[in-house]
Amino acid sequence: MAEEFKYDNLLAGCGPCGSDTGTLLSGENRKRGAVLGKITRALGATTPGGGNTGNGDVTGEALKKSTQVGNYLLTCTAAAANGGTFSVVAPDGTRLADASVGVAYANDHLAFTIADGATDYAVGDTFTIAVAAGSGKLKIVDSDNVDGSNAPYAILAADTDASAADKVCPLYKCGEFNSNVLTFGAGDTAATHKEALRDLGILLRDSVKA
Repeated sequence: MAEEFKYDNLLAGCGPCGSDTGTLLSGENRKRGAVLGKITRALGATTPGGGNTGNGDVTGEALKKSTQVGNYLLTCTAAAANGGTFSVVAPDGTRLADASVGVAYANDHLAFTIADGATDYAVGDTFTIAVAAGSGKLKIVDSDNVDGSNAPYAILAADTDASAADKVCPLYKCGEFNSNVLTFGAGDTAATHKEALRDLGILLRDSVKA
């Protein structure tokens, strides 16, 4: 085990603290110094209200970067032939922009389309889009991800190959690290996540070369 933690310029300043373990997601094969994000949310089922008049459906549901865990409530507020308007309320009670039947809906919370059916919607018809807690597994942080792993969680402390199956891995949860040897998802850099890492107690230094 000592060989895995040999001196390699990853550590800066006073060195690491807050060592921990996590589970690297199957399919990931990462080197020590990889910045990992945590899967904190997953798309659940969409359920129509039991008393709905309209018999259309919701399609194309997709998570976005600001999706909240819980139930998003869609309620018909204005009926129309082959159309209608639905309010959209987030799990925390925030009312988002309204959705129009047959028009693709997308903001930083959710994407979906309310499809028209053979019978038009009536005021009070509802759909519930559920968002469940994620698996809690780890993968390389990428600001384009929408499952929660777009935000940094920890730094991988040893090379870990989870190509074939999930694997427990050692982590650094706080400390000072050399930004020049950290790795991120495609397109991301230390600058992308520097402030978020600081909020976790992970400080980046760039005075040490790789």
